[in-house]
Amino acid sequence: MSTATDAPPAGCVLIRLDGAMQAWGTHSRFEQRDTGEHPTASGVIGLIACALGRDEDEPLGELGELEVAVRIDDEGRVMRDFQTIGVDGWVSAAGKVTCGEPKLSKRFFLADAVFTVAVGHPDGDLLERIAAALIRPVWPVYLGRRAFPPSAPLLIGTSLAAPTQALLTLPYQGHRHTPPAALALIATSSDGTGRTVQDVPLDFGERTYGLRTISSRDVPSVPRETPRPAPVVDLEPDDADTPNPYGI
Repeated sequence: MSTATDAPPAGCVLIRLDGAMQAWGTHSRFEQRDTGEHPTASGVIGLIACALGRDEDEPLGELGELEVAVRIDDEGRVMRDFQTIGVDGWVSAAGKVTCGEPKLSKRFFLADAVFTVAVGHPDGDLLERIAAALIRPVWPVYLGRRAFPPSAPLLIGTSLAAPTQALLTLPYQGHRHTPPAALALIATSSDGTGRTVQDVPLDFGERTYGLRTISSRDVPSVPRETPRPAPVVDLEPDDADTPNPYGI
């Protein structure tokens, strides 16, 4: 994961994470599944790896160098779901059916949240591959948990600006008719001050993560000049002549 002290990225990919339910866990353990108030770097990079068709046992390579900045356009509401787990049955040698002891799992998630994410890297070719994969992902993508698909196209577009700068000028992407005056922007700290989080993916197969320091600040909201266009459904995904609905 690059930091703000490294050379600035050549550009970034802008992603809109909009879904009825999202979950971005930070310290989930056993039957307790939490969610943070915004997407984690590991969650965003995992989504990109899924879109690219990367197996979790593959080395992260250049994906581990992505710079991730997040803007909270609609914060959503924290909700709680209950699921029963551990009730799978099996048949003994004597033919007796036995069931495991059921356990109640508490799973928190965000309802009706919208986040705008900027992902930067010095390699423009990599950014182009990421943008293309977000339009036509190799594997189905989801917002933190497999049961939480996105409800709108992921890709907004690309920018030559660094991630934080791109989010400062990008119009509001949420659902409110009147955007709030300010939006929270979370990015890797430029001076080492802020909050330390363990969300830098090192190995998805081994579930190991590194540390980074993030800072949060409020930035002015940029109103939309025109309503957001309706998503365009591509009925012929294998046709190279099919227009790109995102215009890139």
